[in-house]
Amino acid sequence: MFSRSLPLYLGASTLDIASSYGLQERNPVLGRSPFGTRQALTSAAITGGVALGARFAAKRWPALRRPLGWVVLGMAGLRGGVAVYNWRQQ
Repeated sequence: MFSRSLPLYLGASTLDIASSYGLQERNPVLGRSPFGTRQALTSAAITGGVALGARFAAKRWPALRRPLGWVVLGMAGLRGGVAVYNWRQQ
């Protein structure tokens, strides 16, 4: 489950970044300005950190692979939903 959910999360995050470009950012962590290169790089760094952290945890504690798989799959669904919402706003 975990090995399948991680690529889905990375793909959904990529779609979210692509769909957000040029729109007004609502996430205060990324800034309240139009989504541009700085926000895309920050979002990609956060996504990479989450992916690496989940991979490290799954490797260090194999019993967490299944629960982490569900958590990462949920995050992928959330990011995918945000991407769909963004494209409908354009």
